[in-house]
Amino acid sequence: MRALPDLANPSAAERQQGIRALNLDDATRKHLAEIAGAYATEITEGANLGDANRTQGSAFGPVKTVVPGLNPTFRLSPEDTYAFVKLFANSPATIAPFEEGMGKLTDRLMAAAAKADGGRGVEHLERAMKALGYTAGMQFAAERAVQGLLDERDKEFREQQLAKLGFFINVAGVPVALQGQPLWIAATTIAGSMLSDLTEVDKTRLDALDDKTRLAALARGRWLVDVLTAGGFEPQVSAADERFNTPPIVDENGKLLPFEKIAQSKEGLRNLNNWLIANGSGLTDKSRIGEATKQLDVMFRGAKDAAEDEWKRFDELSRAEDNPSRRG
Repeated sequence: MRALPDLANPSAAERQQGIRALNLDDATRKHLAEIAGAYATEITEGANLGDANRTQGSAFGPVKTVVPGLNPTFRLSPEDTYAFVKLFANSPATIAPFEEGMGKLTDRLMAAAAKADGGRGVEHLERAMKALGYTAGMQFAAERAVQGLLDERDKEFREQQLAKLGFFINVAGVPVALQGQPLWIAATTIAGSMLSDLTEVDKTRLDALDDKTRLAALARGRWLVDVLTAGGFEPQVSAADERFNTPPIVDENGKLLPFEKIAQSKEGLRNLNNWLIANGSGLTDKSRIGEATKQLDVMFRGAKDAAEDEWKRFDELSRAEDNPSRRG
């Protein structure tokens, strides 16, 4: 994880000495992504630009972390983490195993954080979402760096990211269950559109690609509701309330329906959104499930955007100084 990036990207001075870059084919890059997915814990800790380890080098040994349930077995510096991720960030196919591992880690971390918060607030959940946001931002920066930083490529890159959503949205336009890679993509690619921001859903919009991202955003929000309720949050307004009953968003036992069933109609999606608003989304009390869901997204987006900016600047400085270890 530390040696390969240097071998694949020798400096200008090394190239002048006749040292050639190690050629990695896509099959090898995919295997590297599998390694990263298996060590998603250490990748996430290494990507976290918000903890005290961010200035320390890579090393074996105990690692202190502020994220409940993370427990890395060794430390990667942010620079080493980023360099390794870039090795398999050249295409959606090569990075897929890493996304699978990140999806599994996301589910586990959020469950641990929700348990630590115990329904009394979202302090630990915010730490988890922030760490995941830094990792998502690093991934996106790596993909941009490898696939091209030119302005004219930005639109193409965004379209590629959105297209990745298509594989877990079936031909009827209904998402499949979120786990593994689909969960990670839903939690990262479309973090800017959350439930409280979706004020209208109609047939025309649901047919558009941008509305697939909104659909996936709702799926992520529905997943967060489960995380929060499992951790002890209780909605003040029941989802069985008659205001959200046409069509119903609960089953015969009063339990919130799976997202794929709610998403079968625009009215169901609107009822889900309005139910979250009734439970505090858009207000200020993070002990209410609606606002907690929104604030977790805000925390995630802030970390993700900060990481993207940081690693873009890192790449610019590295190219200017021909120094791959330069950051800040």
